[in-house]
Amino acid sequence: EPLFANPRNAAAGSLRMIDPREVAKRRLRALIWQVVEDLGGSHSAGLDRLAELGLPTHRQHRICRNPGELSAAIAAIEDKRKDFPYEIDGAVVKVDSLSEQAVLGATAKFPRWAIAYKFSAERAVTRLLDIIVQVGRTGALTPVAVLEPVQLAGTVVSRASLHNREIVESLGVRLGDRVSIEKAGEIIPQVIAVETSARQGDERPWVMPERCPVCGTPVAQGEGEVAVWCPNARCPAIVKGKIIHFSRRYAMDIDGLGESLVDQLVDGGLIGDVADLYDLDVPRVAALERMGDKSAQNLIDAIAGSKERPLERLITGVGIEHVGQVAARQLAEAAGELATLLGWTPEEIETRVGAIAGFGPKMVESVKGFMADPTSRALLEKLQLRGVSRRQPVAVVAEGGPLAGMSFCVTGVLSKKREDVHAEIRAGGGEVHDKVKKGTTFLVAGAKVGKSKLDGAKKFGAQVIDEQALGAMLKGEAP
Repeated sequence: EPLFANPRNAAAGSLRMIDPREVAKRRLRALIWQVVEDLGGSHSAGLDRLAELGLPTHRQHRICRNPGELSAAIAAIEDKRKDFPYEIDGAVVKVDSLSEQAVLGATAKFPRWAIAYKFSAERAVTRLLDIIVQVGRTGALTPVAVLEPVQLAGTVVSRASLHNREIVESLGVRLGDRVSIEKAGEIIPQVIAVETSARQGDERPWVMPERCPVCGTPVAQGEGEVAVWCPNARCPAIVKGKIIHFSRRYAMDIDGLGESLVDQLVDGGLIGDVADLYDLDVPRVAALERMGDKSAQNLIDAIAGSKERPLERLITGVGIEHVGQVAARQLAEAAGELATLLGWTPEEIETRVGAIAGFGPKMVESVKGFMADPTSRALLEKLQLRGVSRRQPVAVVAEGGPLAGMSFCVTGVLSKKREDVHAEIRAGGGEVHDKVKKGTTFLVAGAKVGKSKLDGAKKFGAQVIDEQALGAMLKGEAP
C-alpha cells in the first residue's frame, strides 16, 4: 500500500481508529518528554530516571551553563535534524531546576520557564513548469506555480502560491527556472527564491493575462493596487467560489455541496447564483454524475434545512467585504430581519451600521456599497422570496455574568465550533470581537493561531488564553 504522507497525520489518524487491534498493527512508538512527578529536582534528572526505568526518551537533551553553550547545542541539534527518525522544527530551551520553574510559573497558555527556538523552514529546490492563474470568489487573479513534484516537510508538493503579479516580478521568476520552495507556517507551499545560477538560457518570462482565464473578460486593476481581478460577476469561477463559500459550515452549512458537485451544477447551467440552489429538485440533481436518488434527496434536504439558519449566517454567506462572522452577527442583530436590512436607505445604513460597536468607516462603506449594488440587492431579494434566513434571533447576553465588562476575540482550531464559543462568551456577559483591537481584553487561542492575531494581542495589550482558561472564567474562576 502507499506510504502515509507524513508521520504526524498517520499517528493522529491511527489513534482515532475505533478498533484497538487495527491501531496495534500500526506499531506506533512514543517518546516521553516530561514527567509531572519530581524524580530528582530537575528536568534532566527526571529524563535520566525515566530512561533507567526503561521508558523511551529521546536522549538528545543537554545541559547548557551559558549562552555560548546554548547556541552550540541548538546548532548541533539543527545539524542532526535530518538524521533523526522523526520530524522536528526546532529546539526547546528549558530552565532545568524544578524549583526555579515553580518560581517562574506560567501564563494561562505557556510556561515562563521554556521557550521554543524555531529552525528555518525546510526548503526544497525543483523546476517551475508553468504558472497558472486561479480566479477566486472575489474575482482576484492569483498566480500559482506548477512544479515538478518534490518531497517537502512530509508531503509531495506540485503547486505553490505566488500570491500576485508583484511577487512574481520581484522574484524575477521565469518558466523553466529552478526555484526554492518552503511551507509558510509549515503548511502552505510558496516560492521564495529563484536559482538564477542554474539557468540554461531557454527560460521564458511570464506575464499576467490581460483577460480572465476563465471567462475571457478584460481584467481590471485599481490605481495603486496590486490585485488584478475579473470584473464579470457572472464569471463561472466567481460564481462557483461564491456558492462554495455560501455552503460552508460557518455560513449556511449545506452538507454534501462539494466542489465537484458545484462544478457540475454551474457548468450544466442548473444554477447561476446561490439563490438558484433553492430551486433545485431531486430528478435534476440525481441525473448528475456520481449522484443517485438517495444522494440527491439528501442534498435537497440539506439545502431546504439551510433556510432556517439565522440572518447572521446569510450575511456571512453572501460575503460582504470586511464583514466577518462576528460583524455579520452584529449587523444581523442591528437589522433584526432581512426585510429591514433591504429597506434601509444609504443614510440609515450610515447611522445605524456606523453605531455598531467595532464598525469602522471601511466596514460601513463596504455595507453601503454592497446594499447599493443592484446585483447584490437582487440576490438578497431573490433569497428573501425563497424564504431564506429572514430573521435573527434576539441575542441573549447575560447581565452581570462572570465575563461582564470583558471582550474576547476567538481564533485558531478549537474543540467546538467557533460560533458555539461565541455563544458561551455572550451567555457569560462578555463581548465578542472579530479582530483583536483596542479594548479587546482576551484573545482565546486554539491550535494553528495566525501571527497577525498574536501580534494584535501584543499591540493592544490583550491577554492570550486557551480554551481551558476560558472555561474556568465562565465558571467564575481566575484565568
